[in-house]
Amino acid sequence: MITKQHRGGKSVRQLLDYCFRKDQAPEIVGGTMSGRSARELAREFAASRAAAAHLSHPVLHWSISYQQADMDAGLTAERRGEVAREVMRSHLEDDWAKLNKQRVKRGLDPFPKPDVDQWDFVVVAHRAADGKANPHDHLVAIRVNRDGYVYHAKHSHRAAPGIDRDLERRFGLASLPDREHQPSRPRIRPTDRTGYVAHQRDRVTVKDTVARDARVILDGLPPTQLSVEGYASALAESGLCLYREHSNCGRPRYYIGKSNGERWRADRLGFKGHDDLGRLEVPQNERHRNHHPHWDR
Repeated sequence: MITKQHRGGKSVRQLLDYCFRKDQAPEIVGGTMSGRSARELAREFAASRAAAAHLSHPVLHWSISYQQADMDAGLTAERRGEVAREVMRSHLEDDWAKLNKQRVKRGLDPFPKPDVDQWDFVVVAHRAADGKANPHDHLVAIRVNRDGYVYHAKHSHRAAPGIDRDLERRFGLASLPDREHQPSRPRIRPTDRTGYVAHQRDRVTVKDTVARDARVILDGLPPTQLSVEGYASALAESGLCLYREHSNCGRPRYYIGKSNGERWRADRLGFKGHDDLGRLEVPQNERHRNHHPHWDR
């Protein structure tokens, strides 16, 4: 099980419309609300929404993703509603403990422990029509309860893994595999949107591979080879080529690519335009030591 808190925003109706998309076969599996549609629930949320008028982002949105093994084991809708309620209760109490710790340090009276049943929230189950996404639920709430207590969500992303593992044990859910047993994803930072999409699909583009290799080679150059010629020779050993052209204003412009393929401008590969590689042309004794940490080697 994996839980994640999203930025709910300002409009609870807009979020509810997303949760009740027909292509996701929505089903209400838990909560404290009586409404059965986005319009009815938005009307019920009106009172707590008015109490949270002083908040810039009053809407609370959690996603709870399950593994297919949990579905095969017979995880019912009622059980999923109980899990969602415990997710919210655990995070409320974690936020309450952190908030009161700061209040005690300042000499203020602590707040009473919040009751999850005093919150207006609804849990909507989603099932992707194409079957590619894991079965998951959306928990929608307002950050202020009926008594005016505010949920601040302090470092909830840090508390989430521990809460998830605890709920897996309590509800008998399938545990996530250890990191060392998970297939490692290529740790290459995407350079553009195409690379980002490929990264999400566990693929790597040629451009991102060239960007990674070019940076690694530059960082590994010894001080005696910190020159354009030395860098070009090091790139050639890895099957890459360094091209240099001049712009209309006379500045050098560098391109890096495969010797028998496409090439990309250096600033499109993560380098800082002509300044990053252009300093290779400056004599070593004239380079400013604070310009780049690599020059101090």
